[in-house]
Amino acid sequence: MTGLTAKVFRTYNASFTMSTLLGEMQAVGTIPEKVKAYNDANRRVAIICNHKRTVAAGHAATMEKFEDKINGLRYQQYRIKQMMLQLEPKLKKKRGEAFFALPEDIDSEWVLKHQEALVEETRAKIQKKFEKENEKLESEGSKPMKAKELEERMDVARELEQKFKQERKSKKIEPEGRGPSVEKFEKDLEKLDARIATMKTQSEDRENNKEVALGTSKIVSFRETLDNKMLLTECHRTTSTHVSRWFSARNSMCQSSDSSPKRCVEKFDWAIKSVDEDWEF
Repeated sequence: MTGLTAKVFRTYNASFTMSTLLGEMQAVGTIPEKVKAYNDANRRVAIICNHKRTVAAGHAATMEKFEDKINGLRYQQYRIKQMMLQLEPKLKKKRGEAFFALPEDIDSEWVLKHQEALVEETRAKIQKKFEKENEKLESEGSKPMKAKELEERMDVARELEQKFKQERKSKKIEPEGRGPSVEKFEKDLEKLDARIATMKTQSEDRENNKEVALGTSKIVSFRETLDNKMLLTECHRTTSTHVSRWFSARNSMCQSSDSSPKRCVEKFDWAIKSVDEDWEF
């Protein structure tokens, strides 16, 4: 091929690989699962293009935060199950003890630290809201609220702290919320299952990408006409997933002062209008 360069050959090889992998993707699952599937394909392309990076210094800490958040949701499920037992003790025999037990990898020490963190988080939110409201009052020329008002608002955090202490002492978790029922708690458990699955998907994706510069591959591929169309076709195919969902603002396709996913979608509007789910590389 006259004028063929290594760069053009590499781009074609990457494009062909991406097209093949996207064709194998199943357009099912949640948005995070679809994004992870796309990132898995893009990771293969990044390896072909030798787009590598060193593991970020804060990667381990980030993964620990993911794990802690997932455990927090699992502990929330445990609390809900205990509330269900308070409403209907016979459930323990129907579902079995294992269903209502605290997860094996979550011990009493972790629970105590988690509860303390929840109390501190509540205090911080109250403090932040109080300060924000005071700033607004002062900007409007009104007198700011006094410290006494903040102290009264902190009763919410103190009540939460006291509730946790009582639960640890009595080893009972009383039903919470308006009109608590077993049916309502069942729905809450399902919602938490979905959130846990999403966080596990995101955590796995982050771990797999720790040594691969996906952002570089996305920037390079999105600049190429063929790859623009390839990605946008995939967005059509995966039940109209919006193109901005494949990119974070930090690793945007556009290298400019205004590099948000929204700006990039506007810039490549021509590509969006020129493809559908049947276009092929």
